[in-house]
Formats: sequence, structure tokens, C-alpha cells
Amino acid sequence: MSAPPPYNPSWDQSYDSKYPPPPNNSGMPPQPSAPGGWQMPPQTNYGYGGSYGVVDDTPPQMSGGYDPYKDDVEAQQPNRPPPPVSFAAPGFSDVNIRAAFVRKVYFTLSTQLGITFAIVALFVNVDSVKTFVRENSALYYVGYVIFLISYFMLVCCQGLRRKFPANVGLLMIFTLAFSYMIGVISSYYDLDSIFMALGITTGVTLAVSIFSFQTKYDFTKWLGVAVVVSFCLFFFGFFMIFFYSKVMHLIYAGIGAILFTVFLAIDTQMIVGGKRHEIDPEDHILGAILLYIDIVYIFLFILQILGRSGN
Repeated sequence: MSAPPPYNPSWDQSYDSKYPPPPNNSGMPPQPSAPGGWQMPPQTNYGYGGSYGVVDDTPPQMSGGYDPYKDDVEAQQPNRPPPPVSFAAPGFSDVNIRAAFVRKVYFTLSTQLGITFAIVALFVNVDSVKTFVRENSALYYVGYVIFLISYFMLVCCQGLRRKFPANVGLLMIFTLAFSYMIGVISSYYDLDSIFMALGITTGVTLAVSIFSFQTKYDFTKWLGVAVVVSFCLFFFGFFMIFFYSKVMHLIYAGIGAILFTVFLAIDTQMIVGGKRHEIDPEDHILGAILLYIDIVYIFLFILQILGRSGN
């Protein structure tokens, strides 16, 4: 069948019957022509191109490299800014979670310190207990072994220190063993030196804690350096076993007191959060252990300085 000749409006109605109109997919009825015939509606694009029902799936070229097929969300909001990037530990983005975590840490720490200094007071003030612990020095080393085992179990085993009531039981064993060691050491010092060391330790702890809470300076970035210095201090103390002198002991105690004061600032900021290194909000046991060891070692080093300088 040959194509119809071009339509001429001057023709009569016989053209319409001889040559029917092409398919109309525009959804609009044919419009009558001038002499009563038909004419197609204006060409309408379907999709992105084409006419009379012929769909062209080629997407339009738009500026900016925007692809409407890439992301439905981006298609709805093409100018949406990217989400902010957070480097905080999981759970620390919520202020309420952080505050509850800090309260748990300091409640646990207060309980540990209360037990420790109660045992110290018992060992220092009761003569029979003081004589017993001095004559049975083997118990000190037993307590030291128990202290190390419980410490590494709590620090290294994440599942164990988060599982109740195993974490509370281990923490109690750790605290009692360490408190016994502190009590034995304190029994060799006079009461005045112990009270002075306790007062200085309390003042240092409060000052460092408040400063670490308020300052914007990040102490946690010095964590690696502090660990290296602590290893050097350990070897220094081991060297003093064979080459002891009072001057070296004072230097050793002074460096130790300064080092654990720095550790106290670092650990406080790790608990508060918002710095390079943070403690997970589920590890309140770990946070309490770190602060507890820092405070007790500050007390011991200050006690050594006061005791050696006095005697």
C-alpha cells in the first residue's frame, strides 16, 4: 500500500475515507480540519523524545553530571548536602549515654578507693594486723599474683569484663588483692606521711580531673609516649634492685608521680570522650580500673617521696 499524498485542506471528505488517519496515541481526539476533514493534534513528545507514541528512552543531557537513575534520594533532593562525619566512639554521640557512662565509672571508682583506704587504715592503725602482714611477706606475693591475673583478665577479655556478674566478681577480687598490697606497703610508713600523701593525692586528683574535663587540649594523643616512658620507668626500678641509692629512689618516685599524673589526665579524657582515643561506653569497668590504678600509684609514689625524705 502506497503512502497517501500530502493532505490538502481543499479536498473533500473522500480523502478521509480513502486514506484513514495514522494511529493516534496522544490521548487527544483528532481535530477537524478547515474543510471538515481531520487533522492530527500537535506533535507531543513521549518520554524523553519522539512523537505519536514512539518512546525514546535516551535520558536528557543535563548540566552538573546529575544522573536521575543513580539514586532515588538524590533524584528527590539533588542539592542535598552530604551528612556530617563523626569520629566519636559508638554510643558517645548521645549526651545522655555519655553522662550515664561517666556516672558508672566514678561510682565504681569511689567504691574501689573506699575499700582500699579502709584496708590501709586497718593495716596502719591495728598493731596486730601490722605485725602479721610484716611477718608473712609471702602473702604479699600471693596477692601480687592474684592482682596480675585478675587485671589481665579484665583488661584483655572484653566479653568477660562486660558480662554480669562475672565482671563484678573479678573486679572485687582485683580490688581486694591490690588493696592488700597497698596496705602492706603502707604499714612500713608512719601515719603522718600517709596522711600527707593522701591529702596531696586527693588534691592532685581533683585538680587534674577538673582540668581534663574543661580543657580543649587533647592529652590522649600522648598515650603512646606515656606507655613508652612507663616501660623505661619499669626498667629503671629493676636496675635499682641491684644499684640502690636514696637519690635514685627519689628520682624514681618523682618520675613515677609525674608519669601517673599524666596517665590520670589521659584516662580521664578517654572516659569523658570527644578526643582522639575514647573508651567504649559499655566498658565502665575498664574506665574505673584505669583511674583506680592511676590514683593509687600517685599515692604510692608520693608516699615514697615523703617517707624517704623524712627518714
